[in-house]
Amino acid sequence: MKLRAMIGWSVGSFTSAALVGAVSLLHMRFMTDSLGIAIGVAGSLVVLSKIYDAILDPLMGVASDRTKTPWGRYRPYLIGGALLAALSVAMLFNVPSGLTHGGMIAWSCLSLLVYSSAYTMFRIPYLALGRAITQDFGERSRLMTFSVIGSSIGTMAATSAIPFLLAGFGSDRSAHALLAWLIAAFVALGGVATFLLIDSEAEEDEAPAGNLARAHFTLAQAWQAVAANRS
Repeated sequence: MKLRAMIGWSVGSFTSAALVGAVSLLHMRFMTDSLGIAIGVAGSLVVLSKIYDAILDPLMGVASDRTKTPWGRYRPYLIGGALLAALSVAMLFNVPSGLTHGGMIAWSCLSLLVYSSAYTMFRIPYLALGRAITQDFGERSRLMTFSVIGSSIGTMAATSAIPFLLAGFGSDRSAHALLAWLIAAFVALGGVATFLLIDSEAEEDEAPAGNLARAHFTLAQAWQAVAANRS
């Protein structure tokens, strides 16, 4: 396996971790302090988006497993998910000024659902891509090492740099909007870089007979496997 693929895997983990870290750090406070949404309502919107995300995850898994393109099954979702994630970040913090209070709640809810959709579109195929890059156990172990490193650096970058940037911009609604565009550009570039660095997927049909990498499950079978898992 090429070193560039491992670096690409790390970039994907870095990008998704930085995205989640930035949104988790900023958005709840933005809804309550900048938009004036009650904390109970803001928290309910976040919980709703998490429930939606949990429902969407297995659907994305089935869809990506069945995707066939010249670029592989999973790689196209890296770009699609990253671009949609960039749009969602811009939506989260660029709330139209003319909205009523109820309109701001509706906009925040819609933005969170778009964000959850985007994260799922990127993250689920990204994780599945690990088995498509290589079938070798040792190489997969190294991939996980690169993933952990990328995730740790991404989380640290988001939680350390973003507060300083926001303070420098002024911390008001316009500052959040400007910072959101910077984060959006970063996320989009990260998705494109991951796609380009991981430049191929292994052909699963070449895997040994009976290998789970060749198995395809229906959504009902996937839910049955989750229900049967007691670990």
